[in-house]
Amino acid sequence: MTIETCAECRFDGAHYNRTDIRRSLTSMAVRWRWAAEDIDESVLAQRPAPNVWSAAEYAGHTALVIASLHELLKLMTTEPGLKLEVPYPTDAQADDAPYKETFEEGVDLIEKYATVIDKTIAGLDEEHWRATVQLDDDIVDSDWVVRHAVHDSSHHLADIARGLHALGAGAPRSSGAVAELFASDGGVPKQPIDEAVVGCRGVEGDRQAERKHHGRVWQALSLWSADVVERLRHEGHPIALGNTGENVSVQGIDWRSLRPGTRIALGDNVLVEVSAYAAPCKKNAGWFLDGDFNRMSHDREPGVSRVYASVLRDGVIRPNDPVVVEPD
Repeated sequence: MTIETCAECRFDGAHYNRTDIRRSLTSMAVRWRWAAEDIDESVLAQRPAPNVWSAAEYAGHTALVIASLHELLKLMTTEPGLKLEVPYPTDAQADDAPYKETFEEGVDLIEKYATVIDKTIAGLDEEHWRATVQLDDDIVDSDWVVRHAVHDSSHHLADIARGLHALGAGAPRSSGAVAELFASDGGVPKQPIDEAVVGCRGVEGDRQAERKHHGRVWQALSLWSADVVERLRHEGHPIALGNTGENVSVQGIDWRSLRPGTRIALGDNVLVEVSAYAAPCKKNAGWFLDGDFNRMSHDREPGVSRVYASVLRDGVIRPNDPVVVEPD
């Protein structure tokens, strides 16, 4: 079967098992909302260039793609041997008619169709997973179809981030440094390491003991602010760097400026892209007064959460390496 890859966003279908697919799709809408948080709807409706979609247009397109892939999945699992032509890809044109739907309306549809396709995925048996369809000259199976839904929605999440940055609404360029690096064979706290060899799956030698909420390629690295940790210590929390499972502790960066889609250069080679705010975990209760681990929740206070990031370019990171938000 065809395995879908993308050189631009580094998507590789081989890195997604079926649990990863479902977790990725059902988290997609909230990640899109985070990427556009506190940005005026007029900016979300603005194209960064005449031939580049606005954030609102990308949201509507992505919702339509997920809905169409769901229909394809139902069709191929009930009518074997189908041969279909892939529609010519739709791109933004300078003379397109004004787009009427809002960004939030589009993201609501992403959430709706992601929920629908997830329900269908949950009901597939092995015969359904083996179902195939010929798309132009390629034969693809059910795994390819649902992985493509992940690829399309995550790729366009990065697209809206690039567009918002071009419009001056993304994270501003800023510089800091790597404070410390951490890894473990599972669990927290992670232990300091002298260097981190980073690839698409994260830090070499680092492991998550529990894969239900962790370990996907868009969660390859966990980053947190040493400045935020210091502030929490001043509040009286018995917390230290590495306690909460972060791989990279960063200092000197306005942590509140980061959002999904922000790109960060770490050291001379590594380039990552923020994918989500990390949810607080009760395993970190010991680092907070009265066990209040939700103190590091983005929903409770923007700018205090750890962030997950996917790796766009591999390399080695060392303490004191430079950190650049939105490098050229």
